[in-house]
Amino acid sequence: MRELSSLGLTAAQHQEVLEADPLLVAAWLDRIDEPDVTSPVGFFITGVRSGEMPFRQNDEKRGKAVHLAERWLANVGLYVVNEADVRDELFDGPNARLWHWRDDEALREEMSARWRRERVRGQQAEREHEEYLARLRPKAKP
Repeated sequence: MRELSSLGLTAAQHQEVLEADPLLVAAWLDRIDEPDVTSPVGFFITGVRSGEMPFRQNDEKRGKAVHLAERWLANVGLYVVNEADVRDELFDGPNARLWHWRDDEALREEMSARWRRERVRGQQAEREHEEYLARLRPKAKP
């Protein structure tokens, strides 16, 4: 594992890294010497700024599943009314998209937080749809 001082970070980058979670920094430092990393400093800084722990390249199945779950949340999940149904769809149901990672509490919380952000868009779309339907309904004559 490389030392932080060997990366040649700018003063601002170094300060940013010092303010980040030490476990996160250590995890990303551990990853920069892997053979698939072509720009260690860029990879490291981007990883630390993401605020998320890195996953290994051999876990591509997880990465793809998470990506597809995120797409589902953005396209369909935003219309799901309650969080329990979302968690069931993603982790606990018979055909759960992220069933293999159902014990990963950080992932569960991340997906719930993403749903809460997306749900705001869903509620807005639902309001707009109701307003549109109201305009189409014929007005009652007195």
